[in-house]
Order: sequence, then structure tokens, then C-alpha cells
Amino acid sequence: MQVDESSIDSTLEVIETLAQRVLKFTEADLQNHSVIICAGDQLTNSLVNKASACRRDDKDLLDNPSWYLKPQLGLFHVKMATQRMVANEHWAMANSSAPWSLWRMNSLLRRKPISAGWKAKKLMPFHPAHELTLTLVLPANVLDALCIFACKYSQHSTLEAWAGALQSHAALHHVAVLPDDVQDHTLENIVLFNKDTLILREYYHAVKHGDIGSIVNILAFWVHEFRGTGSISKYSEALLEVLMDLKTMDPCLCQAYKMSWL
Repeated sequence: MQVDESSIDSTLEVIETLAQRVLKFTEADLQNHSVIICAGDQLTNSLVNKASACRRDDKDLLDNPSWYLKPQLGLFHVKMATQRMVANEHWAMANSSAPWSLWRMNSLLRRKPISAGWKAKKLMPFHPAHELTLTLVLPANVLDALCIFACKYSQHSTLEAWAGALQSHAALHHVAVLPDDVQDHTLENIVLFNKDTLILREYYHAVKHGDIGSIVNILAFWVHEFRGTGSISKYSEALLEVLMDLKTMDPCLCQAYKMSWL
């Protein structure tokens, strides 16, 4: 089906083609089937909502998508957007001297140069960003951060000895609130990167294992994180809309919505 989906008219054409020509739904079929969940990215959902709004006064069920279509933000699209957000946020600038920047890490590893950062003219490629952040830099940062704390801020000489001496969460908190003059700001920036990527890693595993509760909690956190970047606030609005929908939609539809996510 060769249709340009970048406009409202084209979106309506796609909806009508799928519903009436491909699936051959009649009005009675739609009444029996009830709501059709339509998954896509933020732009697709935005176009579907606008197309549905244009037809909201039509009394014919087949001509009014708002009566039978429910847009759904796909978890895969959220994963791609968040991966790029995390990578752009911690990329810094080309030739940056910041030891925690992903640009520097990418250069030290002698990996192929990629377009990244908030001022980049092209989208960061997903797979290189994923491999750099979650497969290479995150594990190295976690081990390095623990070694620094173990050797510098305690009497223990090895990571194993330091970890064995931690008996409570309060002991970890005590390490985190050191005075500013003895804090390691390079380490703190690495910890911020670790926080973002660990949450992203948790999201990957939550999707893989079908943990809807963790997915919803992470999406709620990302509402603020997307807004805080100042560059991709539309995804923040889309995630907020999803969370509000989950609280207000019919319980049966909510259950179907969550199950179809997986």
C-alpha cells in the first residue's frame, strides 16, 4: 500500500483502507469487535488522534475512527527514543575533554564515529548507541565506580572487602553525602550516567519478562526526564497521556491495552 502517512488526509486513507478494504469490517463487525488498539510511535499516534478529531462529528461508525480506534504508544518506539535521549544527554561535544563523555569513550574504544548530541543534524543510530551505552560503558563504569569508592573512601583495599562491609542501605547513603570538597565530580557525572542507563536496562528486562508494573513506573519517571531535556518534550506529553489513559479508561480496555503491549 503506497500511501504517504505524513498528513491527516493520508492517515484517514490508511485507516479506511485497513478497516474497510483489507479487514473488510462492516459496521456490525466493528460493533461486535469493539475497540481496535492501534500501536505506533509518537508521531503516528498524534496523526491518528488528529484524524479522529476531524471526524468526531460523523454519525456513521465506519467514518468516525474516534469510536473504534485507540492509539497506543509502542514500547519499542519508547525504547528507541529513550536510548537516543540518554546517549545525547551524556555525549557532550566532539573533542570534549570531559572524561565521562560518551564521545570520549567512543573515541578511546576506537569505534566508528557517529552523529550524536543534542546539536547533531542526524539522529543517532540506535544499535551503535545501544552497544556503546549498555554493553560497553555501563558495566565498565559500575565496576570502576565501586573500585574508586572501595579504595578511596574506606579502609578496605579490595572491592570484595568493601562490598562485604556494607550491611545496610544507610551505609551506602553515608558514602553518597560526602562533603563537596572531598567529592569526586567526575565520578558523580559517571554515576548520573549509570542511573539513566540502569533504568533503561531495567526497562529492557521488564519488557522482556512482561513486567507491566515496572514498565508503568519507568514510564512515569521518563515523563520528567524527557521534559527535562528540553529537546524532545513531545515524548513527555505522549507518555503522560498514556499514564492518564491507564488511570481513566474502562478496566476491561485497560487490561487489553496492557496485554497488547507485550
